[in-house]
Amino acid sequence: MHRFPGIGFRGPKHDRRAWLLGTALDVWEVIEAYPPCGSCSMPTSPMDPELPSAPD
Repeated sequence: MHRFPGIGFRGPKHDRRAWLLGTALDVWEVIEAYPPCGSCSMPTSPMDPELPSAPD
């Protein structure tokens, strides 16, 4: 099997799924969520200025 950075494969050979390492998300879930969000950028840190502040 080929290696892809950040992508893991799980499940039996007949039903193998690609998922994002470090998360519980399958690749198809991320792709499905992309259009509604409009971006696939990930915050680089909890102090990222582009993140909305927590409600008081």
